[in-house]
Amino acid sequence: MMFMSLKEIRTLGSILVLSGAALMAAPASSFAYQGTAPAYRSASQHLMMEGQAAMEAADYKTALTKFETALVADPNNLAALVAIGRAHEALGDRSAGIAYYRRVLTIEPDNRAALAAESLAYLADFGLVKARQNLDLLKRLCGTEGCEEVDEVRAAIAAFEAESPEDSPADQGKS
Repeated sequence: MMFMSLKEIRTLGSILVLSGAALMAAPASSFAYQGTAPAYRSASQHLMMEGQAAMEAADYKTALTKFETALVADPNNLAALVAIGRAHEALGDRSAGIAYYRRVLTIEPDNRAALAAESLAYLADFGLVKARQNLDLLKRLCGTEGCEEVDEVRAAIAAFEAESPEDSPADQGKS
């Protein structure tokens, strides 16, 4: 398994930010792929598709391996970090999943995929307060047109609230 330390992630983020004025004009999501050779980006994307297929087949260990290998091929692939988090959650390690989402959010605080995944993970641990905070941020990021992440988190919160009794520990969430 490949794990990046917080210091390495921060260094990577700094390098991406300082890599030039042309990059600063690009959307934040494009920073994830600057500096990686096209062949490695392509290999990483192919591995991501294989990992997603494994997730859909409930082969979470294989998915995790594919996502980790995708990250090795392209260390700048933030989608791979989110996917690794989801695979860890699917394997029953929610805290590891949240740690990967936090890594992404350290590099790119407005990453909608990481915010949505983190919200769903918090809901699973009765973290309704944090899930609502992330939903509010997602609403601001997506604007009036909305986005699938807002819809996904809103639906999960509604389902959670429908299943939770009034006096549950839901509102004591992790903040």
